[in-house]
Amino acid sequence: MLGIDSFEPTNLASGISAVLAQVRALSWRPGGTTDEPGRSPVQWARDGVCGLATANLGPWRITVALCCGVCQRSLWPQRIERWQDGLVAVQPYLKDEADRERAVWIGLPEGELDRDAWDAVQALDDDGLRDLQAVLEEVTRYLLDAGKLPRAEIATFDAAIAALHSDMCRWIQNASTEPDLCRLVHALATR
Repeated sequence: MLGIDSFEPTNLASGISAVLAQVRALSWRPGGTTDEPGRSPVQWARDGVCGLATANLGPWRITVALCCGVCQRSLWPQRIERWQDGLVAVQPYLKDEADRERAVWIGLPEGELDRDAWDAVQALDDDGLRDLQAVLEEVTRYLLDAGKLPRAEIATFDAAIAALHSDMCRWIQNASTEPDLCRLVHALATR
């Protein structure tokens, strides 16, 4: 839980440092994909998939979307670009508690950012630093780009693999003719 009251930041700098530590420690879980279920093998091979991972931090739900391609032997991660649209979404899921945390955050004095905190929030202006939701998003983007959220990356892969498994089961079930089934067997045998 973020619980601003529990760690009582004395200023924005200490708050941002605490957010960095808490986001690093989150437990991420697969959250599905951004793609519609029931895609064809051609769509999987051509477009890849974008897996989602979610984690809760206090009253906030953080969602990470990482895309990967599909080659003959594995899923391969596309490069994480810190500024790409849709990489991170932060939404309150306990609105009253989130509003209380926002009110506390807005009232904090600035303080001196250490190097890690500065790197995490350098894209935010003064208004952005006072927006807790924006700080959570930027911190998450920074940590992903720096390779410091491997559990989130693994959870997005798990989501992608689960979606692929589901579509594979559907493909096999829909391969109702003998030639279709034989093609599937030979395609799997050549792996």
